Amino acid sequence: MMSPFLHRLMRRSLRFMPKLPILSGIEIVKALSKIKYQIDHQTGSHMILRNTDAPQLIP
Repeated sequence: MMSPFLHRLMRRSLRFMPKLPILSGIEIVKALSKIKYQIDHQTGSHMILRNTDAPQLIP
């Protein structure tokens, strides 16, 4: 069970958190593509994105 103090503190902090915009998957992919992410592959509704600037390890 949560203490009353902790409960009040958590409720107070939630009031001051900004709301995030609601974005579709396509909007997120478009935004990530601007920072060099590309769709690597898709399985069902899951898209796997890769950063094209990420360093590659060569064994």
